Amino acid sequence: MSAPFTEAELEFLKRRLDVQFGEAPRVRDGIVLKTWKSGAEKGRPRLPEAIKSLVDRGVMAVRFDAGSMPVAVFTDIGLDLLRETLRGEHSFSTARFAHLRSELGPRPDRVFEGQ
Repeated sequence: MSAPFTEAELEFLKRRLDVQFGEAPRVRDGIVLKTWKSGAEKGRPRLPEAIKSLVDRGVMAVRFDAGSMPVAVFTDIGLDLLRETLRGEHSFSTARFAHLRSELGPRPDRVFEGQ
C-alpha cells in the first residue's frame, strides 16, 4: 500500500498542524492561506505546492468566503487519510501531535462535533 501523503505534503502538514506559540491548531479550522496582494491574482489564495497537490488529489479543498481569509480544509477522504497517518508511529510523533489524535478520534464524524 502506498503512503497516504507524499514526503513534501507530510512535512508541510507537520509544520502547519504542530503546536505554535503554545496554541494547538484544530483540524476543523483548516489551514489559513495567504492571498496575492497585487497582479492578476490579487485577492486570490496563494497555494503552496503541497496544498496544490492535496487539492488536486481531493484530500483538501479551498474555502474562500468574501471578507475572510481563504482556508484549506480536509475533505472526508482527507480526514480518513490523516487518521490513517496518525495511527502510524513514524509519521507524526505520538506526544507532539496528541492534540490531533484527540480531535479526530476513532470515529469519522467526531471532528465535526459541536459545530
